[in-house]
Amino acid sequence: MNSRLGNLRGIANDIASRSGFGGIASQLGALVTPAGAATAAVAAVGVVMVQAGKSAAEFETHLDSLQSLTGLSDDAMKDISKGAVEMSKEFKSSASDIVDAMKLIGSQAPELLSDKDALMEVTKAANVLAEAA
Repeated sequence: MNSRLGNLRGIANDIASRSGFGGIASQLGALVTPAGAATAAVAAVGVVMVQAGKSAAEFETHLDSLQSLTGLSDDAMKDISKGAVEMSKEFKSSASDIVDAMKLIGSQAPELLSDKDALMEVTKAANVLAEAA
């Protein structure tokens, strides 16, 4: 079995060197090693972590903007944050988009800005209607 594998590798290397892909073939072969696979996995995790960090920072910026508009307390904003995350799981929107919807709804109905529960309920109802459309 090892001799067949060696023959196949020899043939593949010969074809790769004749076609000018020898360097690329050896680089790709390095990725197949366990160390190469581990390196690729670590890089993928790093990309996911950076994206998650950016999303979290963006969400915090949206929450800060809503708090500036509403004047709600930090405790109330924690409830809004949890509500937005829960709604994002239920609807096809990100938590940041949910918070933006709350700002838009509040700008159209300012009386909702001082009542976090009413603001969240109206936002949820608007999302239900948007998905039904």
